[in-house]
Amino acid sequence: MNTDKNILVTGGCGQVGVVVVKQLLEKGYKPVVLDINSSNSYINELINRGIIEFYKCNLLKTDEIIKLKGKLLEIQYVIHLASLVDGSADIRKSATGAIELNILATINLLSVLPRLLHLVYASSMMVYGIPQAIPISEEHSTEPINVYGATKLSAEKFLHVFSLQKKIKTTILRLSSLYGQGEYSEGNRNRVIPMFIRKIKNNEPLTVFPGDEYEIRDYLNIKDAADAIIMSLKAEQAGIFNIGTARGINIKELMDMMILISGSDVECRKAEDRPFKPANYTLNISKAKRILGFEPKISIEDGLAEEMVDIA
Repeated sequence: MNTDKNILVTGGCGQVGVVVVKQLLEKGYKPVVLDINSSNSYINELINRGIIEFYKCNLLKTDEIIKLKGKLLEIQYVIHLASLVDGSADIRKSATGAIELNILATINLLSVLPRLLHLVYASSMMVYGIPQAIPISEEHSTEPINVYGATKLSAEKFLHVFSLQKKIKTTILRLSSLYGQGEYSEGNRNRVIPMFIRKIKNNEPLTVFPGDEYEIRDYLNIKDAADAIIMSLKAEQAGIFNIGTARGINIKELMDMMILISGSDVECRKAEDRPFKPANYTLNISKAKRILGFEPKISIEDGLAEEMVDIA
């Protein structure tokens, strides 16, 4: 894919989107950003300097979608990041909101892209549900157990049908648990890493339910996620790819790591008991390595150290 092609990045003001836009610019591409608002200072600076095009649009509002038509006629490549994120307050409050933003907004977006050739979609490992085989490969059954996973899987299936009908390439990236700079915000503070950071900063004990400390996640830094997204666009390979580190870290290890990095002496406590069977969400990323050339570069130790310094 030539660098003279305009690339639309939806959700370009979000945590991952900002990093994707930055990396695209560094590689000589011309990103066009679409988001519900230009809330990020870095993106605002790029807009003010005329470096990027920016379109403000709520993809759930018909009048705004109509205004958008005609402005994206030359767009052939799309990185679709706009969605409600797992663990956000909005998803916990309303399944309807997740359905609207993760499914309907995707459908509406495609209606304004008549020349689309290739779309990269940021999905999630949560489409798999409770893991039955470790590490989790792309062939694992998809039986999501929460609203977020269900809406991501529904969007995947719609994109598959759309790609068959319109003969476009669709790349689905099932991302593991994301973390990194910019995560420590009001909307994300109930996610495990920002929550632990907040407690460590306030010298509060880190609390987990019995069994939770052995829940294993594959933590992927947003910079590595952005690398994978751009690699998949350049490779122009349709299909489904797991994107993670292939390294599982349990919550107890994560807590100990964060306390050590911070130099804090906060204690770890167990909350009241509850029935719980810890799961292992480590991903098999061999397909992404083989076909996309993806290789995670940032260790969880280095990534946490950077994030915790960033919010100090």
